[in-house]
Amino acid sequence: MRGAGLTWLAWDNVRHSWRSQAATALAVGLSTAFVVVVLALAGGLSRAVEDSSARPLSTADVVIGCDAQQGPCPPAGALLKVVADVPGVGAAAADSLSYRRVRADGNEVNVVFGPVLPEPLRYDRLTAGTWPVAGRAQVALEADTAQALGAGVGTSLTLTDPVGGKAPQTLEVVGLLESQGLGAGRGVSGLEDGAEGSTVLLSAQDPDQAPALARAVGDALAAVGTVADPQDPSRTYDLGAAQVLTGEQARQDAVARTTQNADSSSQVLLVFAMIAVLLSVAIVSTTSQVTLRRRTRQTGLLRCTGATTGQVRRLLMVESALVGLASGVLGLLLSLPTVIVLLTTTGICHDAGEALGTVTPASAASALVLAVVVCVLASLRAVSAAARTSPMAVLAGAGGAQGPRTRRRSLLTWGLTALLVVLGAALVAWGAASHGQEAGGGASSLLATLAGGVALLVALVVAMTRATPATGTLVARLLGRWEAGHQGALGLRRSGGRAGATGAMMLVGVVLVTATLVGAASMRASVGAEIDRRRPVDVVVHTDAEAGWTASQVSQIESVAGVSASAPMRCLRATDADGVTASPVQLTAVDPGQWAGVTRRPTDQVSAGSALVDATSPWAGRSRLSLTLGSGTTLSLPVSTLASRTLGADQVRVALSDLPVRVAQEAPTCAVWLRTVDGMSGGEFQRAQAALLRIDPDMQVGGGLAERVSAEKTLGQVLTAVMGLLAVSLLVCVVGLVNVLGLGVAERRRELAVLRAVGMSRSQVCGVVMTEGVVLALTSLLLGLAAGTGLGTLGSHAVLALAGGLGTQVTVPWGQVVLLAVATLVVAALASAVPAAGASRISPVEAMARE
Repeated sequence: MRGAGLTWLAWDNVRHSWRSQAATALAVGLSTAFVVVVLALAGGLSRAVEDSSARPLSTADVVIGCDAQQGPCPPAGALLKVVADVPGVGAAAADSLSYRRVRADGNEVNVVFGPVLPEPLRYDRLTAGTWPVAGRAQVALEADTAQALGAGVGTSLTLTDPVGGKAPQTLEVVGLLESQGLGAGRGVSGLEDGAEGSTVLLSAQDPDQAPALARAVGDALAAVGTVADPQDPSRTYDLGAAQVLTGEQARQDAVARTTQNADSSSQVLLVFAMIAVLLSVAIVSTTSQVTLRRRTRQTGLLRCTGATTGQVRRLLMVESALVGLASGVLGLLLSLPTVIVLLTTTGICHDAGEALGTVTPASAASALVLAVVVCVLASLRAVSAAARTSPMAVLAGAGGAQGPRTRRRSLLTWGLTALLVVLGAALVAWGAASHGQEAGGGASSLLATLAGGVALLVALVVAMTRATPATGTLVARLLGRWEAGHQGALGLRRSGGRAGATGAMMLVGVVLVTATLVGAASMRASVGAEIDRRRPVDVVVHTDAEAGWTASQVSQIESVAGVSASAPMRCLRATDADGVTASPVQLTAVDPGQWAGVTRRPTDQVSAGSALVDATSPWAGRSRLSLTLGSGTTLSLPVSTLASRTLGADQVRVALSDLPVRVAQEAPTCAVWLRTVDGMSGGEFQRAQAALLRIDPDMQVGGGLAERVSAEKTLGQVLTAVMGLLAVSLLVCVVGLVNVLGLGVAERRRELAVLRAVGMSRSQVCGVVMTEGVVLALTSLLLGLAAGTGLGTLGSHAVLALAGGLGTQVTVPWGQVVLLAVATLVVAALASAVPAAGASRISPVEAMARE
């Protein structure tokens, strides 16, 4: 039995056992498709992020930037004055991006606007219309953004500034730009000049001399040295500290900064894909053990006809390789439409051709190799046991002996489990201790934490496979009076590895879903708490009108649906009586009781008899301040300094009762701070925002709720995407569960026939099989909920720490957990019902005669 004959016999065996191999091929194919999709997603996302980050610098030969951690960044205007006189500069322009909320025909989208750059430095491509003219109320929008707004060339738009508080602007769309596909929409505005930023783009008269030009610009800035801020002469900037890079260097730095998070996301997705592969390994291993035990007689006949142990082993390994190859092809075919749908709907790729381009020949070949390796390695143990079968023992009906090494293998397994626990705990501890301490954002700490969590999960899975017989014994004692349940529980004890592998697959599924739910809930609570810390008021509405709002308008604002508390702000200008600052002082007055009802940060309370100032204020740390009001009245109060930066350097907040009565009455209401009902959804917020704008179309709406709703939406999208990816793993679990239970029924036909022969009814036989599945599900559920909660907490802590050292608020969504528990038991019961129905139809006489 050599060469082609061996391969032909292996193919014939696979063809005749396709029913038992089909579920294995489907499970491995789904896992392989998962890996291909993740690799394609990582490649497409990395490419899109690189293009997005490098594109704004693609036309510049020299880029002047700033590292804010090294000191205050000089304004772009000061940099332009210096570089204008440097020989070799072709064109120079300040570039900055401004976040705006754009409204048109009842539609709203977020758009990032940049200034109109001179021709050599324009990096956007115009597809229709004309470029906006600098200084005019004109914009050009990406085509996708214009379509979302229902706008086109000639449409008027309203722009609001949710961050900086600028007055709304009305601009005309004069051109359409090529869409980029990622993030917020992109636009070019004639009213943006880039002066607020600190980035200057330069084109060289001779692009080949870009390095020399960069050195010349750096020398010119260093020669000028320190300059004063024209808006505040007391503030100075060191132009020599500006970073001057060639365009190529700046593009490389931008790509390196932006692809780090994309790489971390890809690592996380690959962890999920590898877990799906582990599920496939368990399915292949269990299926191989059952099917090869059923073919023991065939294997013995091969040995009796002269086949050696090595030949039998090679035959069975070729069978596994053929199943793996078929699984890989199936996985590759399943992955291609998935990649197209995923990458085009998320905007990472523009069309199906570009999406298919992310599936490289290397990733396709890797998928095929992975499927073959999984099938071969997972079946190795069963193949080795089958190849060692004694032919005479088989023909005599004794079957394969277990051998004296079972106890040693059990001890080795428990030793490996203990090693995995120690290794996993060490990785988790190191990752948790290293978050925020290493350079580069802590990506390796995140990876170590996740790897440690996976090691602990693998240890739990191994323990589950070994603890299942003991679980069956315990449940059998508890169900002693219910004969069907008692026999089903005893079946767990006798089935050993098969039941253990089935329970392990269910355990992994429960852990994955629980970890995702707990991680998402914890991240949502943690991000919400951070937003409340930075922006403690849900909604802030204010007007630039000098007369402020009337009492009727304030009453309408307070009556908007969803508002639970309000605090009107009286605004007036003052001057510093002590000469601490020459700039005008923005004084706001509020009722302390009303303020306490709207703020979500108790430390930022306004109290009568003191003035609240920002940490960046010139009065920070002083004992008192004295302000001269417009009426000539002097207001002198003790100073209370905030630890955060939420007011602004030129703002002072006082209690309304501290102002003279007449001044308080005459001061206009320029803002109202609102607290909304807890749990307000994005749709409810949009309706409330629309109601506010109907009261005053020119009002500016800001506050923490918009940011919280945006974060909730983002986390919801991430949760949906992760659950969609997990659905593949869950489907693998269900396929494996049905397959393994079905194989178990086929393996135990004689046992079930005996139960029927001694008087058990068909319903009782169904109960035997279904008890086995439900007990496994319950055991997996209890262990999986505990392990999933721990892994979800670790994952959210690692991601939040990587995102900026945010604290983690562990939150367990009990409603979703209960729903998961019920769904797990129902799925287990339904999955057990199919093989249970088959078991109930076994004829006692026929099954015993066959055996």
